[in-house]
Amino acid sequence: MSVSNIVLAMENLRTNQKLTGDSLLESPHRMLSAAFSSRIPGLAPFIDVVGFRWSAESNSTAVAGSSQRGSESNIIVSPAPLILTKRLDSASAKLAAAMGSGDPHAAILIMMKAGTVPPLPFYGYSIQGVRVTKQEVIISPGELEAVEQVTLSYDAIGMWFIPQGSDGQPQPQVVANFRFHSASR
Repeated sequence: MSVSNIVLAMENLRTNQKLTGDSLLESPHRMLSAAFSSRIPGLAPFIDVVGFRWSAESNSTAVAGSSQRGSESNIIVSPAPLILTKRLDSASAKLAAAMGSGDPHAAILIMMKAGTVPPLPFYGYSIQGVRVTKQEVIISPGELEAVEQVTLSYDAIGMWFIPQGSDGQPQPQVVANFRFHSASR
């Protein structure tokens, strides 16, 4: 069973090797976008994630848009790396090997609705062109457990979410895809 409400799975696109962790989920196929649902047996068990953060910044000044026909905004966005915080587990060595290889990966990051048993899907990201660029172990004063921070660069993000009906049951999935261009690639 998952320890947290956030889980990750990664697959090496060159070798098709799965980077798996220690967490098993009930009915995980319900939590994934259609693109990943057929691949889920090979991606489990998942990597537990304690938290994550990322941002994006503009590389250029936007061209002012107006309501006139034919005008548009031209904003180039560069993604900042995705930084995951996780516990040390069986995936730690696999992530280190992924960093050493430099191979591109596909990843899914899934958030589950807290407080439900079994966990219900809430939203997630399918991330393409993922490379592990940094991995470090952090031991904070007063903490009993070390955590690991893993930095991922990426090219494209697809977000999906599954709305909850008034009865709390999952509704049809909604998908949005974004492509980012990074000057550092």
